[in-house]
Amino acid sequence: MSKRCSLACDTLEGMQCCQLELPEAATVAEALRLAQQLLGNIVDWQHAPVGIYGRVCGRDHVPADGERIEVYRRLLADPRAARRARVARIRRLRGT
Repeated sequence: MSKRCSLACDTLEGMQCCQLELPEAATVAEALRLAQQLLGNIVDWQHAPVGIYGRVCGRDHVPADGERIEVYRRLLADPRAARRARVARIRRLRGT
């Protein structure tokens, strides 16, 4: 028996997605290998964090039929630090 899962990668060029037909006991690591064959080297398949519907999981996790496996990219900057810097810059310009 098999299962279908979708895989979404967040790349600098935007989201890349594919549908995967996997064996019932396939892990996230096996899904990543198959997706790499389909999509090419668009992300760091070996080291990028992965998750299921926004929850980080290990590569040994066995996704259920219909789940979406997500490959995340590292943030270029901490969002909170970037916002604080932006607010500080605006305040300096306004003189407040």
